[in-house]
Amino acid sequence: MKILANQPNTGVKARTRASRKRPGMRAVRSGVRWAKAVRQFGKSSPEAAAHLPLLRLLSELGVAPRDVLVAYQLADAVALQSARFHKLCARCRRSFSEESVHDARVHCRRLIARISLVHEAMPNSALESVIRALKRFLKPLGELRDVQVQKQALTEELTRFPEVAGLWIELGKQEKRLARAAGASIRGFAMGKLDRRLEALESELTDPCARLAAKTGLHEAVVRALEEAYRVVLQRRRQIDPALPATVHRVRIAYKKFRYMVESLPPAVGKASELQLAAMAHYQTALGNVQDVEVLGGFVSDYLHRFPKLGPGLEQFQGHLVERQDGLIGDYLNIADTLASFWPLPSPPPEL
Repeated sequence: MKILANQPNTGVKARTRASRKRPGMRAVRSGVRWAKAVRQFGKSSPEAAAHLPLLRLLSELGVAPRDVLVAYQLADAVALQSARFHKLCARCRRSFSEESVHDARVHCRRLIARISLVHEAMPNSALESVIRALKRFLKPLGELRDVQVQKQALTEELTRFPEVAGLWIELGKQEKRLARAAGASIRGFAMGKLDRRLEALESELTDPCARLAAKTGLHEAVVRALEEAYRVVLQRRRQIDPALPATVHRVRIAYKKFRYMVESLPPAVGKASELQLAAMAHYQTALGNVQDVEVLGGFVSDYLHRFPKLGPGLEQFQGHLVERQDGLIGDYLNIADTLASFWPLPSPPPEL
């Protein structure tokens, strides 16, 4: 921060107060700083004169230039995603709309994916607590998101099935309650602690002298982590039973991890094309549609458990949900085996 002479209230305390009034600015500045460092390093070849003494020393210690570049790019990915997460959380605090809740969840998952990729390539016990904290942050937002999706689905069905009006009202009550819980969760989230942990991680990745043993073979470690995530998706895909929607959901869980990992890949390792990324998003949407109907069916069952007298009036709607889910599972199975086209590396994808 630039400090002008004879300017009042520019001391440490004033700067601290200013930073508190602007949450997330430190993460944004950090993201810009690391992005600039990576651009400078990436534009120059690993043999550039400015880096040659350092890279020569690291090579003598067993750290290849591309491993150094991968470490820089991982730090950049974490910093920039942390800044996005800050921004979306701030928007979510202002309004718990369906869009803001969805975006906050997506960017939280992307931040988890980037941290998890670093953790799998360079195991660090401190990162485990960060990942657990972010997953706890996700839980109330996930519950709120589920209710919002169900309410929207019922809104579209009210004309054809007016008997679901009671369900729609019940969902409205739940949405208000869960919005309050999600708001309390976001306000109580230790964002400052998260920032400190991530800044320490970024410093570790960009410090040429830090964890040299872990950085040796970092490129190969990232590839192995991606291969393992891909194998899990393949395995669960082969275990799908169309009569058991839970088996489709297991594919969705594994696939989301793989997709976010692909998006997090350092460019020095590999990069998916825009066409691949669009196809991967469509693939996840097909899986998500199946799960949304499954969640709505579970809510209907719970509602009837509490109000059994309403059962006869909702039998037709339950049958409609079963038919719809069967159709969505069929739609997914039509594209289920396009997984091989999502592999972002020039080497062939791993097999089971």
